[in-house]
Amino acid sequence: MRRSHCWLAAFSLALIVAMARPVSGSARQEASPAIDAEIAHPTGGSEVVLQVAEIPGFVTMGYRLTVMPPFTMFGDGRVIVTGPTTLQYPGKALPNLRQVRLNEDGMQAVLRAAQGTGLLDGDKQLENNQVTDLSTVVFTTTANGQTSVVSVYGLGTAEENLPADVRAARQALAEFVQGVLGQTVWPASSVVEQDAPYVIERIQILSSAVPPEAAATPVDASAPDQEDLDWPLAESLATAGDPSDQVQGGRCLVLDGDEARQVVAAMQDATSLTRWQSDGSLFDVYPRPLLPNESGCGVEPAAATPAA
Repeated sequence: MRRSHCWLAAFSLALIVAMARPVSGSARQEASPAIDAEIAHPTGGSEVVLQVAEIPGFVTMGYRLTVMPPFTMFGDGRVIVTGPTTLQYPGKALPNLRQVRLNEDGMQAVLRAAQGTGLLDGDKQLENNQVTDLSTVVFTTTANGQTSVVSVYGLGTAEENLPADVRAARQALAEFVQGVLGQTVWPASSVVEQDAPYVIERIQILSSAVPPEAAATPVDASAPDQEDLDWPLAESLATAGDPSDQVQGGRCLVLDGDEARQVVAAMQDATSLTRWQSDGSLFDVYPRPLLPNESGCGVEPAAATPAA
């Protein structure tokens, strides 16, 4: 499937993200002092304490293969989020990933807010049969010795005909998403490392050879200034990595170290429609930075160890 522009795609989470805006410390509402017992959680730098992820609905192939979780909080207090982007089309090849680091007070504020929405109470699914082709927002929380997965279809969309208790639960989760993405859930005083770019140390590359008959045709005729770029690594994309069924005729590889840095640098000038010349052939490439808990190429990350 070619990466074409799809105006029909609808993202329920994107609507919530659009409403969430980081605020300065002076404008931030300080969290209330802790009144409950401390919530136990994993403490490792690659252990997920809480993640808000998106399973896309009716979307383009490029988005599906490269979508990142909008919010992940790790056991050492690092929070990695997808930062603001422009509406320019085509968008950049790599997402705008940002990070902050919280102390324990900040992590407890996030977990208390999650607890208040039921995210620590075990697995749950909140459906919505009023809409179709939307994404599912998945909340994964590991706290108090238990991992809970709560999935919500079409969050924030066409909820007026749902039962009152379901609407209330969904609204609470929508407000929680706004809070963590807007960085208003934790007190400003709990931030020990301020907002900064997330340095991509490992990246997953999915590639697929462009058929010869399509090589001379732009990916999207409506998009301006499309330019094929040279793949920066010596090994051909035709042989690098392992076969992958995530895209037709695809291959997948995980890069780290110098190779990752070379690819990330090359992609600063690339867009989501850029095709890459490698060893005389043309390839579609779908890059996805890997978070500390992710292995890439279809390998599921190890589950976080529940807190004692």
